[in-house]
This record gives sequence, C-alpha cells and structure tokens, in this order.
Amino acid sequence: MRSCHRWQAAALAVLGMGVLLVLGCGRSGSSEKAIEYRPLRFETGPAIDIAAVLSNASIAIRGEADRTETEITAILTATGGSLQQAQRRVEELEISVVHQGKRIGIRFEPPEEAAKWGELPTARFEVLTSNQGTIRVEAANGSVEVSDLDGDVAILTDRGSVDVRRASGVFEVDVRDGSMSFSDIAGRLTARAERGSAVIEGAVLEADVETRIGDISYAGTLAGSENRLVASYGGVSLRVPLASQLEVEAEVVTGQIESSLPFVGDVSGTKWLATLNAPTARVFLRSTNAWIRIEPLDNM
Repeated sequence: MRSCHRWQAAALAVLGMGVLLVLGCGRSGSSEKAIEYRPLRFETGPAIDIAAVLSNASIAIRGEADRTETEITAILTATGGSLQQAQRRVEELEISVVHQGKRIGIRFEPPEEAAKWGELPTARFEVLTSNQGTIRVEAANGSVEVSDLDGDVAILTDRGSVDVRRASGVFEVDVRDGSMSFSDIAGRLTARAERGSAVIEGAVLEADVETRIGDISYAGTLAGSENRLVASYGGVSLRVPLASQLEVEAEVVTGQIESSLPFVGDVSGTKWLATLNAPTARVFLRSTNAWIRIEPLDNM
C-alpha cells in the first residue's frame, strides 16, 4: 500500500499543470486503473451549439448565465495488468474535440485493440458553458446529464440514464435501455424508452412520453392539447394542481384507473373521459398491463 500512496502523491503534484493522473492500486491478481484529466477551454460566445457522439462514455453539460467560454474536462480511465500498462493505455486514448465559433463537436470511442484488454476504457466529459444554446448527444453505454439550459436538447442513448434539470425549450429524448429523469423543466417534451422508467417533476410542459417496459410518473402542469403518457408494461402516475383546467382520456387494458380529483364525466371502468374545471389542456393516458392514478399536486 505504501507504493500506492507514493503514486497518488506524485499524481497530485501535477494538478497545477492542467493534467492529473491518478493510479489506483488493485489487490494482488486484479487489474490496475489509471485516470487522466484533460482540460480544454474555448471562447464560444453567449450561445452555444454542442454535438457529442460517444461510445462507452458519459457527459454532463451545465449552463451558466453570462458565460462566453466553454470549459471541457475529459476524464479518461483505463485498466491494465500493471500500473505502467494502465498508464500507457490511458495516455494513448484519443478524444476528438472540434471548435468552430459557437460550435463544439465532441467524440470518443474506445480503440479497436481495447476489446482485448478485458475491460474497455471509459470517458466522462464535464462541460461548463453558456446557458443559451442547442445540445445534441448520441451515446452508447453512458449517462447524459444536462442542467441550467435555455434551448433545445436532443438525446439518443443506447444504454444509460438521462437526467435533465432546470431547463426550458424543446426536448427530444430516446432511450433504448435506461431511465429518464426530468425536473423543473418547461416547454415541449417528446420522450421514448424501450426499457426504463420516466420521471418528470416540477414540469410545465406539452408532453408526449412513452415507455415499453417501465412506469411513467408526471408531476406538474400540462399545457396544450397533444399530451400523451403511454406505458405498455408499466403504470402511469399523473399529479396535477387542483386548479388545473384539464380534459382527461384514460384507458387500461389490464388494471384500473383511480383518482381523488373532482372530475366530471365518465369516471368508471377501464375507460375514462372526464374534465377538471373548464379545460384548456388535454391529456391521453394509457397503460396496457398496469394502472393509472391521477392525484392532486399539493405544491403547485
């Protein structure tokens, strides 16, 4: 363990140089791990356009008001049979970051020879940028986080979670295998998950959310006439303010519909068509194989 501490102390010593290399110490017979930090900075102006294509990598993008620079920290991790081999592998990993005006393109995928390493290398990109702009991410096997942004967001993931917070704009999210979480967002949301749940909280949205295997939970205000919350193998929970002006069409195939709100209309059986106050918005709810619950939201 003493040799491990010496490696870590040496790594900390180069922090001021902009690159931090941390070498982990595995037990006898296990792989060793090397982590490298690569910081980048660009002048991008008050609005940004970020596009990322990632494999075995995650990304977290956070907006900040009045920021005209974009800071990116790439955190790369590789393993090896020895500390020296892990360090060599992480140093040889390539990332692509292309900057042109307000546009930034980010790309990472493990090298072909990494398939023989026993454990694929990973990358995480932490991005601090303007809170105005457009974000597009395609990720295979990695999480995507976006926060504090006013603009449009498009996310496509093969395997990994999606988390969007404190944002407004148009959101398009498609997840093959992973959960989706949205909190304190406003605008229009289109979200699909093949396997995974969807949780939306503190929202003011026109929302079209669909899961094949997974529950949907929506808490907030619905706007417009094209709202859909549809779960094939999962339940649907809708919580709205008591003062909401809403028309609800709900149906279940196997299960039941429940609500404590004072709806008027057809509120019995497996198909409901009812109104709450004088409707200005409409929502269609469907669960094929579970339940639908519509309840008041106390804090809105």
